[in-house]
Amino acid sequence: MAASVDQSTLRMPSSSSAHPDSQHQDLVGLIWAIADKLRGPYRPPQYRRVMLPLIVLRRLDLVLEPTKQAVLEAKAKYEAMGTNLKPHA
Repeated sequence: MAASVDQSTLRMPSSSSAHPDSQHQDLVGLIWAIADKLRGPYRPPQYRRVMLPLIVLRRLDLVLEPTKQAVLEAKAKYEAMGTNLKPHA
C-alpha cells in the first residue's frame, strides 16, 4: 500500500536569515517526517530491518553503476558462448 505524502510537510522553510542550528533542526525534522511517512505499517524497531538492506543495496548500485554496462556486455558475451554463469552449488 502506497502512503500518500503531504507535499507541504516536505518543503524546507525559505527563511534565508535563519540561524544555522535552526536550519539543521529543520532539516532533521524534515528527514524524520519523511521517514515517518515512508515507514508505513512498520513499528520503529522494525524499520531498520527494512531500511538497512535497502540502503546497502542502493549504495552498491551507486558504487557499481560506472561498470554496469561493461558487466552486462561481458555477461551477454559469455552467455552467447554457452558459458554457464550460475554459481556451483
